[in-house]
Amino acid sequence: MTQPQAVQSHVKRLVITGCKVELIFRVEQGTHWSVQGIVECGTEGNRREQRFSTDRFDTMEAAEQEALRQAEHLLGHNEDRSTSRTKNWNETTQPGGRNADDRTVDS
Repeated sequence: MTQPQAVQSHVKRLVITGCKVELIFRVEQGTHWSVQGIVECGTEGNRREQRFSTDRFDTMEAAEQEALRQAEHLLGHNEDRSTSRTKNWNETTQPGGRNADDRTVDS
């Protein structure tokens, strides 16, 4: 009787939008990769942790891509304020300005 191959793992730690993200890569039988991830945000008493996992993939790169997609979803679609399409009512922009396509024309 043959013994199943041991599960091997590799850990990658990242910081995305100020939150800690840990990806734990697992390869089973040398052919299938999956990732278990942890997203940790906040400070002190407001610190929260969310866990996720991927399905199995044929390559480590495909598993990582799916894990990063899931982490991005948990973090939300954060946008840099300078490129956000949300109108800042404290600023006035002239035609052709950075947020020109967001303005409505008064009639």
